[in-house]
Amino acid sequence: MTLLTGLLLAATFTRAMQPVNSLDPILSQSAYDSHAVQLIYETPLTIDYTARPYRLAPGLCELPEVSADGLVYTFRLVPDAPLGAEDIRRALERLRDVDNTHGSCGKWTMKAVREIRVPDPRTLTVELSVRQHVFPWLMAMSYAAVADAKGEGTGPYRLKSWRRNHEMVFERNPDWRGWAGNPHPFDTVRYLVVDDPSTQWLMFLRGELDCLDAIARDNWGAVMQADGTLDPRLAEQGVRLYGGHAALEMRYI
Repeated sequence: MTLLTGLLLAATFTRAMQPVNSLDPILSQSAYDSHAVQLIYETPLTIDYTARPYRLAPGLCELPEVSADGLVYTFRLVPDAPLGAEDIRRALERLRDVDNTHGSCGKWTMKAVREIRVPDPRTLTVELSVRQHVFPWLMAMSYAAVADAKGEGTGPYRLKSWRRNHEMVFERNPDWRGWAGNPHPFDTVRYLVVDDPSTQWLMFLRGELDCLDAIARDNWGAVMQADGTLDPRLAEQGVRLYGGHAALEMRYI
């Protein structure tokens, strides 16, 4: 399946991944953990990867207001946020747990935080002990992802099935507000655990994967021309390069 029309009919997006260790946001150790976590949960802020350079964008909250001394960040929920400020506070307190009873891998992101307050149901303030200009960016990491009171996420997908070290299947969350105006939502996302780059490459060529994150060195000559452009034989099949340079992502469209 190499055409966009085929993908839309299937309504499934399939990619290869390394094993995901945990779907608990504060235990998301790897990039693969983070990919899965951010399908299910939303973060206070997000990153606009289409901008050049990348920039922060609203998530559950608008971009924060910062005090003159750079120590207090005030986050206000976006109008249609499905969670409250207390939900975010609870998630961040769990992340910064001073005793680390949860074994958080991301506790370091909260190192500069002195206090987290909820002055009203739609406002969160974070006071730092020292200035930290990168702090808002930390609020877009999977560590800061927020669950509701039942521990469930409000992101674009819900976990349908998980066969550890084999396959994860996510189904579209019909309640996610982000689908509004999106003309090409996939109903299902499949993560297949495929460690071997050569196997990934063969699966991609057979149309079993819709996305290939990186081009293995051994396959570079079969993909790229000397001038850095995609081999026209692949382009004719509907393969495109994404991400700014060839090593990042290749996708059938």
